[in-house]
Amino acid sequence: MVPYPEDISVTYSCGERTTVYTIDCSQRVLGRIIGSRGKHIQSVRTIVQGISASKGFRSVVEIPYYPEEAV
Repeated sequence: MVPYPEDISVTYSCGERTTVYTIDCSQRVLGRIIGSRGKHIQSVRTIVQGISASKGFRSVVEIPYYPEEAV
């Protein structure tokens, strides 16, 4: 998905009912992660939410300097 995999890292924190996945990346791969009109990041969010819902918990995928409402 990105040409420079060393420029991206994913961390997570587990709460009582929600897991937050945080994507930290450099500016040069941010456009690739977000995709045209936010399609890539929205697809990633949909897949992660679908998997987590089937396991009975909630998940959120966020990019710290890119708000979820922007897509």
